[in-house]
Amino acid sequence: SHTHMEVDARSPPGSSAGHSGSSDAPSSFDLEAYISNYTGHSRTNRLVFIAEKCAGLGATETELEALRLAVDDLKKTRNTQLYREVATRVGDRLGPAYALDERWIIDTDAEAARTKEKRDSELAQYRASLIRESIRMAYEYLADFHYDRGDLQTALKVCSRMREYCTNNRHSLDLALTLIQIGVETRSWLLVTQNVTKAENAEADPVTQAKLSAA
Repeated sequence: SHTHMEVDARSPPGSSAGHSGSSDAPSSFDLEAYISNYTGHSRTNRLVFIAEKCAGLGATETELEALRLAVDDLKKTRNTQLYREVATRVGDRLGPAYALDERWIIDTDAEAARTKEKRDSELAQYRASLIRESIRMAYEYLADFHYDRGDLQTALKVCSRMREYCTNNRHSLDLALTLIQIGVETRSWLLVTQNVTKAENAEADPVTQAKLSAA
């Protein structure tokens, strides 16, 4: 199963911090506690959203805290495109440790290119072997890779090709949960609804059933 594509189907609050329109409102906003409810791209996107709203309200302290957390999160991924955007927004306001790290971008892009070549080669090799479980795992690894790069549409396409190689309920459930996560993060609610039904049909455990109810 996926280690970082965890289902997080919480609906974000309408306007998050600063709803009242007062520049003082975010001062009592517990960002760390709030953002702990999110994982994956949902967490990063929510942090960027909060930073944008706080910037508009003049709540610079909360804006910079959100950006700091976003940079920390992004540096644990291969999503160099979003990292560049967020680090550029930070500028020099958080000191040299959070300045745009061109070397990290170059190194990460190079590593990503090597990994993609390896994953593509593995997939071709396993497809030639006609071993269904090996093919499924190769697709899963490739989907994880594209998710980590922030390319959710390609991850979605790879997952769609994976479906015919799911040979038991556990595989079908894992795939449905991954597609729900991508659906939430891309706001593709039809995709979410379709896969909630598929996951329920796959006889999910009680904890997973609770997550599906939240979706």
